[in-house]
Amino acid sequence: MSLKRRFISEIPEETAHVAKQIHGKGNIYMQIRDELTEMFNDEMFSDLYSSQGRSAVSPSKLVLVLIMQYMADYSDRQAIEAVRDKISWKYVLGMKLTDKGFDHSVLSDFRKRLIEHNALEQIFNRVLNCLSDKGLLTGKTKQRTDATHVLASIRNLNRIELVGDTMRVTLNRIAQVDPSWLESIMPMAWIDRYGQRFNDWHLPRKAADRQALVAQIGIDGYELLANIYHQPGALPAQELPEVEVMRRIWVQQFWCDETETIHLPEVKDTPRGKELIESPFDSEARFSMKSHGKTWIGYKTHFTETCDDNAPRIITHVQTCSSTEHDSQATAVIQTALCDKGMKPQEHYLDGGYASVRDLIRSQQQQIICLSPLHVDSSWQAKQEHAFDLSYFTIDWQHQQVTCPQAVTSTTWSPSHNQAGDPVIHSRFAQKQCQACPVREQCTRAKARSLKLRPEQWHRALIDARQYQLADEFRDKYRIRAGIEGTFSAANRVSDLRHTPFIGLQKTHLHCLFSAIALNLKRAINWLNDVPIATTRKSCLTQFATTT
Repeated sequence: MSLKRRFISEIPEETAHVAKQIHGKGNIYMQIRDELTEMFNDEMFSDLYSSQGRSAVSPSKLVLVLIMQYMADYSDRQAIEAVRDKISWKYVLGMKLTDKGFDHSVLSDFRKRLIEHNALEQIFNRVLNCLSDKGLLTGKTKQRTDATHVLASIRNLNRIELVGDTMRVTLNRIAQVDPSWLESIMPMAWIDRYGQRFNDWHLPRKAADRQALVAQIGIDGYELLANIYHQPGALPAQELPEVEVMRRIWVQQFWCDETETIHLPEVKDTPRGKELIESPFDSEARFSMKSHGKTWIGYKTHFTETCDDNAPRIITHVQTCSSTEHDSQATAVIQTALCDKGMKPQEHYLDGGYASVRDLIRSQQQQIICLSPLHVDSSWQAKQEHAFDLSYFTIDWQHQQVTCPQAVTSTTWSPSHNQAGDPVIHSRFAQKQCQACPVREQCTRAKARSLKLRPEQWHRALIDARQYQLADEFRDKYRIRAGIEGTFSAANRVSDLRHTPFIGLQKTHLHCLFSAIALNLKRAINWLNDVPIATTRKSCLTQFATTT
């Protein structure tokens, strides 16, 4: 396909006349066209297409179709039907009323091109620039960030379904690519065993029968992998991604003893978290659990939005990652991205999961005030009255010594690093002195007191931050952070944010990014129409309780 030099076409006179007769002042789609006419042009996407071949569908129109698709929460087929049937969509796209549009497969191909050419951020940032030109990004001095789960487009498999379906998927793919080679090595029994999807409803009921089935699947899998990697003529199968996924799953789910007997390890002996593949259909989706017990298989997305008073709430950054990635790993990436696109906040509101002294120091260096509650001292001394926590000790940074409440100085000062790679200092007191201390029970339960310190700058920043978060000023300011929960709720209602229709991290990021674009445009049009920002909804029971 080739791309000619084109812009969004002018609205045909008949289309404009009929649309305005039906919609009067216009609906949200028509207002997007009227208010943000210069949002896209085909020159932005020149890298996505060749300069030769038959003409492609205008990428600018396809981007607008994708955006409207997310605003309406349509499937690809529904979106193309809307292109054919909805006059307001024809108005946005500058199409004649008799234009039949294009096939729904064009959207899938276009999404693939956007991902391959890393054009997603370009589209998102272009929308932000247009909103900024309209004066709708004036409230970026205060921004808030939070994350939500995104469920993968797969079913939850038990371990027998996992290995059985993995074998089935791999055999089906090889049958497509190299059927003659598969025929030469495959026993006929595999057709009955792996011809249908594995479902717990049809699996054996007895534990012994299940164990035998799992062992047989393991034997079959090792036999298939041995043929793929050692038989001549198996090169096409070796290069299939399904084969690599199967190899990794077999490493995680089986092991061979000295007699080459196949075993299914105990659950506690299998990899956990970021290493364990949960499904052969999406090898990047991971199991994760929130602190309050919420579990899911899929991904996680971070939204950052403006939250100044008297300005619309506009999402300025979207970051999608593995569900096992801790929130604290995202803070630096998000703030760096905001600075790079010229949207650095003066105040950045985050929840406690993002908080770390490292990011507090780095934010200060970037002249960003990071408002996030840091974890308090969790030692038993800090929780017990009259016990000696860190605040009772005097630190002499120059002489690298710590003095305890009994005026005894430490004997060691050892700089090191923790598991996250952050610098720490281990200081320890002499065992002989601690054993003879009259107030030892208030200080330590070990043979000698030891302290883990941060470097001086980090230590002072930590103490100041913990003191500030207890102040009324911090609590008054921090209330604004909770508003982003409503953003996730709105995005879920507009475009089903928390359920990705795609497979893999990159396509899930596309889903989250276009969900954010759709919500941004909806909020921008509402702001231009003087629609007030909605407040938190209250149930009838809550309203009743507040009035009695």
